[in-house]
Amino acid sequence: MSLKGILFQAKKGWRHRNQELVRQIRAMETAAPGGSAVFDYGREYRAASGMIVLESDGRPPQVRFQRLGEFLVDEFLGCAVGRLDTYYDWDSKGLVLAGAGPGLIRLHPHFLAAVQIEGSAKT
Repeated sequence: MSLKGILFQAKKGWRHRNQELVRQIRAMETAAPGGSAVFDYGREYRAASGMIVLESDGRPPQVRFQRLGEFLVDEFLGCAVGRLDTYYDWDSKGLVLAGAGPGLIRLHPHFLAAVQIEGSAKT
């Protein structure tokens, strides 16, 4: 059994360049390279990897979004986005990135969250 996590920032009806979002994604990507995403809740639920949002400099019209369900299946479960070393530690009430460097890194910022699954993974 393995746990897999993804750090994400949720937005509601994101329409304009958002420098604060870019800052948040940079922080997530620094802590967990390749392990971040943005979920946008508007007329439809959609998602993009953090790296794609950084490439667009936080401008949603330039982001290649996918429907949220497709993103989770294709990108997260398909091991293109997310990390096997990310999980929530209930005792310390924080995220743990076991492979992000020497020892364990515990994250407590308010904008980070993790999705966990059980089962085998490709990576």
